[in-house]
Amino acid sequence: MTRIARFLLVVSLLLTTAVESAHANSLVLFDGAQFDLTGSWIVTAGTHLGETGTFIGEFMLGSMVPGTTNWNVTALAAGGIDAGIAPFTLAPGFVFNGSNDTLVGVGTSPTFLGGGGDTRQVTATFINGNTTTNTFVNADLTDPSNGRSGTFSYAITQVPEPDSLLLLGFGLAGLAALRRWRNG
Repeated sequence: MTRIARFLLVVSLLLTTAVESAHANSLVLFDGAQFDLTGSWIVTAGTHLGETGTFIGEFMLGSMVPGTTNWNVTALAAGGIDAGIAPFTLAPGFVFNGSNDTLVGVGTSPTFLGGGGDTRQVTATFINGNTTTNTFVNADLTDPSNGRSGTFSYAITQVPEPDSLLLLGFGLAGLAALRRWRNG
């Protein structure tokens, strides 16, 4: 029993380490891959000049565009520029460029009520290969003079695949069983 438990523990830990190392060093791209998006923004024009903040979001890949390094993005949701996490409507051709790990294209949020009660809408433009000068417009649809615009930057991290989490769980369960056996 102890030899089997030790063997399973070693195998699960080795598999977990190998899979997690692959994830830590690069993004793994495939149809349905999910990613987290975090970033910061600064208002450079309009009301609230110089105001800063952070945002979070997520996106999902669809199929790879034939003959390119681009992947179609099937879903993008983000929030933090006055809005909660909301799905963005993506302009045609919105993609993830796998050669430089950046989003490319324009996304528009649904309309929402801002902090002052006005109807607002955010449009974000992701520039290929350049995550420091992406632009956004936070339009006040009720009072256009209260709109703002600026730049944002972002970072991408991959959401672990269920298989990776399963391997990690087996490894942790094996460690717990070994500890219980030794203390028992």
